[in-house]
Amino acid sequence: KAQKTGLLDISFIQTRNQLIEMTSTDVEKSQKNINFIVSGHEVPAETILAHKKAVERGVNVRKLVQNLDKASKAMFKSWKSAGVKIKYFPNMESRIFIYDSKIVYFTSYNPQRNSEALGVRFNYAPFAVMMNEMFEARWKLGKEIA
Repeated sequence: KAQKTGLLDISFIQTRNQLIEMTSTDVEKSQKNINFIVSGHEVPAETILAHKKAVERGVNVRKLVQNLDKASKAMFKSWKSAGVKIKYFPNMESRIFIYDSKIVYFTSYNPQRNSEALGVRFNYAPFAVMMNEMFEARWKLGKEIA
């Protein structure tokens, strides 16, 4: 459900499928950069493919990962082979997606019930710019993943 007020456009996300649909649309529309702060848990193959296509269009796709484990390492390799840049930055306790410094998602994730997701999508450039600055500061401090 979206609410529009002037330049502010807010959507509330209630399921993981809805989140995947909305973020896939935003990935397709992105032209410059997509920055993610993610848990590091498994994502659908379609999502990795969408990120690969964005990279092929010249979009700079970067992910800050909060969790490292053996299962994640194989996924990180597929992300890297898709052209996604990855760094590790622990314990941010949030999932944030930023598209072209215009759109921001804040989402939750339940690893025990991966069909669940809650979130909010803000299509509001001033807020996205601010969140992107936060991402950039953490990206500089993040550690490369081998």
